[in-house]
Amino acid sequence: YSHPDDKQIENETSNENIAVKIFLNTESAPNIKLLFEKILKTKNNPKICTAYLNTLFYELSELSIKKNNFLMAQAIHDYIISSNHILTNGEIADHFCISKRSVAIIFKSYYNTTIHNFIIHHKLKESKRFLLDYPDMKIISIAKTLGFYDEFHFSKMFTRTFGISPSAYRKQNLLS
Repeated sequence: YSHPDDKQIENETSNENIAVKIFLNTESAPNIKLLFEKILKTKNNPKICTAYLNTLFYELSELSIKKNNFLMAQAIHDYIISSNHILTNGEIADHFCISKRSVAIIFKSYYNTTIHNFIIHHKLKESKRFLLDYPDMKIISIAKTLGFYDEFHFSKMFTRTFGISPSAYRKQNLLS
């Protein structure tokens, strides 16, 4: 909750003044702002104020978890993109020191696809670039470079995804 003038909030119920600067973005969590307001309104009733404080701490904790999961999903994405082979969930989990299940859940919640599908699609998009930028490079070499098991697996996935074989794609786009 960003106070309009970045003023200090003082606790008027005790002899001590407590100054708090608040730097939270509540656009995604408007209930946090409401809780702050309720805490200020109920400062004379310790039981109710404590209940609101506990709720506020819970909401802040949830907001922190969401932010951390978003940052983790981005880190997983960047790790996948930078890899020169097709990673497994186990390899990703080991890299980030979290469970395979957590890796899968976090990634899917932000990218709406499984890690495996994302990796395959990314590698297939990269293969289009290879096919055109390296016209003399054999299909099997492109497949191995991108981490596919073999040329057959790569060709099958490419054709299924783009509706054209890698060699036909290369011919069609190099002649244009």
